[in-house]
Amino acid sequence: MRRKLFTILAAVSLLLLAGVVVVGVRSFWVSDSFSYAKLHPPTVEGQQAYVVGIQWGRGGIRAARSKWIATTPQQVEHLATRLVPLGFAHSRSTRASQCYYPLMVNNQLGGVLERLGFGVGHWVVYWVDDGKSSRAGNGFNMILPAWFLALLLAVLPALWLRRRRIERKRNRVGFCKTCGYDLRATPLHCPECGTVVPAPPAPAG
Repeated sequence: MRRKLFTILAAVSLLLLAGVVVVGVRSFWVSDSFSYAKLHPPTVEGQQAYVVGIQWGRGGIRAARSKWIATTPQQVEHLATRLVPLGFAHSRSTRASQCYYPLMVNNQLGGVLERLGFGVGHWVVYWVDDGKSSRAGNGFNMILPAWFLALLLAVLPALWLRRRRIERKRNRVGFCKTCGYDLRATPLHCPECGTVVPAPPAPAG
């Protein structure tokens, strides 16, 4: 049962790996964004909306979570009709429409990790009405490069291939049935895992 489950997980991981590679390459020409936004009942702070979403672009994926607050009727209308598309939403941009790497605001990683395509950051924006400012929203962003996701997804298929290779070795004459080590030099004992190989039966007569 465990072996079958491992094989299924490796197959799923391989399919996801193929998808990440295809979408990652495509994202250099076409950027896709998916989001879900929901208005919550008004509180003492004002009308609130919560948004989660992901965006592919130039070889990376950005996951974001944000909270928006509107305190005046004009802000509520702007929030519900323009700023945050309610429900599920999808948008697409291309190189012709300035497709860019997923926006990373205030990347807190910096250095080598930022150059490799990783990012983590928080942001805050404000409404400005009649010269007065109030908090409009805040959120959290995280960016992972496609090559990193592909590397993670390649682990299970690689382990599956390694196990299949060992199993093939085990089934060959002169190799250890436990670990697949070549026993032609030590036919009665495996120096790799310590398995003792039974001596072949003496011929009858």
